[in-house]
Amino acid sequence: MENFNLDNFDPTTAQLRAVADSYAWLTIAKDWEETVRLAKRDLQSKRVYISKTLKSDRDKAIKYQKDNIAKEKELIAIISPVEKTLDEEIEKKEMEEEMKKRRETLDIRWEELKKLWLEKEYTEEYILTMNFMEFMDFIRCEKARLFEIENEKKIKAEAEEKRLADLKEAEERWRIQAEQKAKEEADKLAQKIANKDAEERAMKEQAEIQAKLDKEAEEKKAQEEKEKLEKATKYKNRLKANWYTEENKSEYQILVNKEDKKVTLWKYVSEFKI
Repeated sequence: MENFNLDNFDPTTAQLRAVADSYAWLTIAKDWEETVRLAKRDLQSKRVYISKTLKSDRDKAIKYQKDNIAKEKELIAIISPVEKTLDEEIEKKEMEEEMKKRRETLDIRWEELKKLWLEKEYTEEYILTMNFMEFMDFIRCEKARLFEIENEKKIKAEAEEKRLADLKEAEERWRIQAEQKAKEEADKLAQKIANKDAEERAMKEQAEIQAKLDKEAEEKKAQEEKEKLEKATKYKNRLKANWYTEENKSEYQILVNKEDKKVTLWKYVSEFKI
């Protein structure tokens, strides 16, 4: 197997520091240029050597690591099945011993389950899969679970009770609102009927009044027509009594006084020269 101890690498850290320190003070001067260049080439060659050499070592180390892992897997694969079988045998034996101990506490376990009314919920095989500490943790979890269930039932019952109370209150409120609305609608309908009756009565009265007025107007008009006819007849008779005709009407002059409602008839008698 290769030796990968980096402390023995040549050149060592101390040697390289000594070389670097010996060149660190150099500067480019008229008389020192060649010395600086030689120092530069020396350091460059050492750097290239270090990189190549250590890279080669890394490649060898990587190959060794891969071979090492492969050998590990190969060797472990030989013994693992046998080791696993032996572990199973040991675990089987230990479990048999453990199951004997667990059965000694079986009555206690059943009692704990009965306290929670869970003895019919689980089988003997299931409760024996736990050691006593695990079983007690299981009992505590079951108590917490049952408490949570009861608490949820209580919360649901309270919520249901509140829901029913709210529903009853809402139904009562809706009933009152419905009755109020029905009353308002009945009042509106009654008012509408009353308004309609009043309107019909008013229309009837208006029609009767209008009919009366129309009748009076008609009677008045008839009376006026009658009076007018009587006046016309009286007027014609008066003209006739005074020998007024269409043929001699040019001999007459008619003057009408509307204020006194009088008609004056003047007649031209004659004219002569003196």
